[in-house]
Amino acid sequence: MIRFRFSPLAVALLCIAALLAVSAGSGAAACSVAVYHDPGSRGILFANLLLNLAAHFSQEICSREVDGYQAGDLADLDAAIYVGTAWGRPLPEAFLQDAGTGAHRLLWLGCNFDQLTDYLGGPGSLGFEYDCTVENDGRDRIWYKGREMERDPDDLFYHAVCVTGACTVISELIRAGHPESGVPHCVQGGELFFIAEHPFYSIGQDDRYWVLADLLHEFFDTGIPEQRLAMARFEDLAPGNVDPAILKQVSGRLFEMDAPFSFGVIPVYREGGGVGLPSGFEARLPDDPEFLDAIDFMLDHGGTMVMHGVTHQHGDQTTGNGWEFWDDETGAPLARESEQWARERIEWGLEEFASVGFRPRIWETPHYAASHGVYLVVSEYFQTMYERPRSFDIPPDSRPAWGYAGNDMTQILPYHGQTSVYRMGNLPETLGYIDPDKNGPEDLLDIADRLSIVRDGVASFYFHHMQVPPDTVYGLVEELQQRGYVFVGPDAFVDHETDPRLDDDDDDTGDDDDDADDDDDDVVDEDDDESADSDDDGCGCRLAK
Repeated sequence: MIRFRFSPLAVALLCIAALLAVSAGSGAAACSVAVYHDPGSRGILFANLLLNLAAHFSQEICSREVDGYQAGDLADLDAAIYVGTAWGRPLPEAFLQDAGTGAHRLLWLGCNFDQLTDYLGGPGSLGFEYDCTVENDGRDRIWYKGREMERDPDDLFYHAVCVTGACTVISELIRAGHPESGVPHCVQGGELFFIAEHPFYSIGQDDRYWVLADLLHEFFDTGIPEQRLAMARFEDLAPGNVDPAILKQVSGRLFEMDAPFSFGVIPVYREGGGVGLPSGFEARLPDDPEFLDAIDFMLDHGGTMVMHGVTHQHGDQTTGNGWEFWDDETGAPLARESEQWARERIEWGLEEFASVGFRPRIWETPHYAASHGVYLVVSEYFQTMYERPRSFDIPPDSRPAWGYAGNDMTQILPYHGQTSVYRMGNLPETLGYIDPDKNGPEDLLDIADRLSIVRDGVASFYFHHMQVPPDTVYGLVEELQQRGYVFVGPDAFVDHETDPRLDDDDDDTGDDDDDADDDDDDVVDEDDDESADSDDDGCGCRLAK
């Protein structure tokens, strides 16, 4: 493999091209699916979480405050979701009127369903109505698709539903081992679906969230068959702090096992002391040719490179152990952060990769923690992130917020999202990592078994190659395969280039595009016309994709 070293000017052109592409495509997209929410912090936050989930089914998705609803809006959409969080807050009459017809594809989640049935004077044509709110009644399972899914009975409440006519009960709340004790959990009447509780309160605690993720298939009527997919990722690979022999050994074995994988690379290693290297030690990719050789081997054996931050630390922290875009001591963004700081840092990281001939296409935030502003800056350079994203109570169309540490939640996405509140697609990480001290393979397999209720859920995990014996990794992969999981790489989900090698074309130039110019414009000249852009109009301007 020939690796081409870019000049600083070439790197600058790459970055400018990426910025121009984003600015050209930053206009509001068409909206065919709307997530309506109550005003206030929780309403915005929960709508963002639902938007990230629903983005698996549509890229033309938007978020709207329900108070702005106008009569007939539902008729202009393919589907809509209402996230009720402000209990007892009056909903617009126009919304109740349109929802009450049962003629528009609408998912109603959580609070305020009593306002609809009160407005209708009963169930209307839906075939069910609000009955009462019940707390702590011991129903600790959800009966769905013939399986008992775990539910913490002490976690908040559910809204009891009274079935009065020809509706469909899709899932029920039951007591363990007693399906006959069921009461409706998800009900469909006409085109209206109602889920009688809020699964977002229990992300990572029980199975309600997984059930919601699969129920969205029912709502969007996807009709897809059950398929079990899996992903694996090497974590925290940095120059001066890897074992190239183990990297080759494990990636070679995964290749033999038909298990594509990803690997997160940190381009600059910094030692804060306490990990066996001298305090202040620093290594960059050009300093570690054996690591670069291992990267080439991994790319040739089913691996996909992921950019895992720049130094994965700040201050006197050590790379990998430290954070980078978040202050772990205060639980807030770093005091120094700004748009310029974030942009310069990301471009610095891209320059480090470009110096050895790479341009990663997928991003992973160190420790899955960054501010709203950082995520939006990242989206100017990457189309896809691979993590559990941190969402804030900030509307998706807002400008970047810096230094903001309001209401937020880290979300586990069970499947790929075509977009997100950060305008990037999101690859799922669902199982966590192999931790010899806490979460062994059996713990990850338990999560995978429960995740399998999601018909296209992805059992995705990661591991640290110098902390976990290779046989442990192979064993987990084999166990997942025996359960019917098929391993795939990011290219199974994304439609953009994933190979980071910058000189992989078929011409005689030292760039990564297919024209005859010796320039480094792989991100701006990937079409078939004679202009220096990546659209097909020939006018030299990049169109939004």
